[in-house]
This record gives sequence, C-alpha cells and structure tokens, in this order.
Amino acid sequence: MPISTNEIIKLICDVSEEEKIKIAVSESLKGGAIAGCATVIGGLIMGPVGLAAGGTLGGITSYFVCKKFQSVPSVISRMDPSKREMLIHRVNVLNGLEYTDYLQLTALVMAPEMKARFVGEVVNFLQSQMHMNVIC
Repeated sequence: MPISTNEIIKLICDVSEEEKIKIAVSESLKGGAIAGCATVIGGLIMGPVGLAAGGTLGGITSYFVCKKFQSVPSVISRMDPSKREMLIHRVNVLNGLEYTDYLQLTALVMAPEMKARFVGEVVNFLQSQMHMNVIC
C-alpha cells in the first residue's frame, strides 16, 4: 500500500519535533514601535543622553518581546497544499527507498545518517523556498 502525502507530512512533523527545529518569527512593526516610543520618551526625559538610553533599552525590549518561535508542524499546517507538495518532493532522501508502510518508512528515516539528511532537506526547504529563519 503506497504511503499517502499526509503520512509523509506527519513524518516530517514528527522528526522536526524530535529534533526541536523551530522557526523564528519576527514582528518588525511592533518591535519598531516599542523601540521608537522608548527613544522618544528617553529623549523627552533626559535629552540627547535619553535618546541613546531609550533607543538602547527600547531595542533590547523589542527583541525580547517580539521574537517568537513556532514549531515546524504549526508552519506546515498553515502552508498551502502546493507548498506541501513541494516540501514532499524536496525531501528527496525518500526517493529510492523501498518501503511499504508508514512504520517501515519511519524506521528507515530514523537511522542516524538518514535522519540528518532528512532534517537537512526540510531545513533547506524552509530556508530557501519559504524564506524562514530556522533554528535547530
């Protein structure tokens, strides 16, 4: 029985979760507003020195407030079907493998050298095709 695309997506999600691969999501406008407000307030209170201090503190604050991480499964769940198909075809380490069911495919992919290639293909796809900042 052939493996369905949903099972391959599930495998990609499971391996990504196990490897703790995250996607950094930045909220630039919100961060800019925080840094800008802090700079203005610092300038109003302390003058030119306050501009520097407010800008520094605002930048640091916006970094911690606005940098969020998403899991690969949450990103994949919001992908349109054509991008999912591209991901499945991009994970070409599955090509040439002989498997008949999901459990056998999972066992093949979990071998250390195969797993490293598999994760590398997923990360490469997310970085090159989806333009995401991937953190392993």
